[in-house]
Amino acid sequence: MAGIASGIYGDQSKVYNDSFTSSARIEALLLEGEDYNIPRLPATAADGQQIRIFGTNGTIVSPGDLSFMYSSTGVLYTNTTGGTISGGQLDVKILCEVQGQIGNITAPDTLRIISPPTGVLLSANIIVSVADGADIESIDSYRARLLSRKQNPPAGGNQADYPLFAFSADPSVRSATIKDLAVGLGTVDIYITTGTTDIDSARNERSFYC
Repeated sequence: MAGIASGIYGDQSKVYNDSFTSSARIEALLLEGEDYNIPRLPATAADGQQIRIFGTNGTIVSPGDLSFMYSSTGVLYTNTTGGTISGGQLDVKILCEVQGQIGNITAPDTLRIISPPTGVLLSANIIVSVADGADIESIDSYRARLLSRKQNPPAGGNQADYPLFAFSADPSVRSATIKDLAVGLGTVDIYITTGTTDIDSARNERSFYC
């Protein structure tokens, strides 16, 4: 009987804790996030916007032809663009084959091409940092975002609204800075400080008029 009573008490305790964002388990947090349309930020794969390969002029490279490895981590990448080598070189874009921060690489650096096709050399240069790789959002971070949303409900453009705009811009966004009156009266600038480097899609450092 004591064991049964203990189990019942434990279940009641879980139900009680799950009713509060500050103490809820992740399963309850995810359900609460659905109610507020605030999903847990997923892991994202890093991508490189300018990787320079070298080889014989006229060599045609198609997307998916090349597999790159970063020696320090052993992480693999695949080219998502192609072209024809001219002047002994060609710039391509790459995507990491695994998700998470482990795929990020600060330029300048080098990658090794695994079993390169005829006409392509083994080494490639990272001209622009490989970025936007992010781990799945931590439970503490997700809990804090849900608490912030409950404590600061949308109010038609007050200061608490703008971080929500930043996080909704791209799944890789993890932090943002808000600057009032950045370019004059009636403006607010959102600076994405951790996350996507794709300015066009994420609206990084763009002015919002209210």
